[in-house]
Amino acid sequence: MSDQPPAPLAGTLRVLYFLALLGVTLAVVLTGVFTNYERPQAPREEDEFTRQFEDEGAAQGDYERNVGLILALTGTGLMGAAILGLNSRFNPVRSGLLLAGLGLFGAGVGVGSTGSNDWITFVTSALGFVTVAGSFPWLEEGLVIGRMRGSA
Repeated sequence: MSDQPPAPLAGTLRVLYFLALLGVTLAVVLTGVFTNYERPQAPREEDEFTRQFEDEGAAQGDYERNVGLILALTGTGLMGAAILGLNSRFNPVRSGLLLAGLGLFGAGVGVGSTGSNDWITFVTSALGFVTVAGSFPWLEEGLVIGRMRGSA
């Protein structure tokens, strides 16, 4: 038997990790499908009002793209920090950061997909997937730099 007490909320962290993995996988698949396969556009007539409306819509689309990018990258960073940055003693904090990161990531993908340049949303979704899936080997104890150094 081990002399160390069990890590707090280890099971909860695993469940939240797999929910985060499910969320980022769905984001990659859905943004990939809707980015690469666009719906057909009906032909329409253009007039002065339509051109002015499209110019204003382009500025709004750029804003939504930027906000989505900020939220998705912040969420990805929080998920990566939760898994890699802390060890098992901080599982309650890791669980909260993972859940908050997933929420920000989902909001970022949702907002970013309504903006211009949909392919950027696909790239941020793929980055979130790589971050969460790639950090699996360090899920239990995190990537603590102090442990990798030799002891004197």
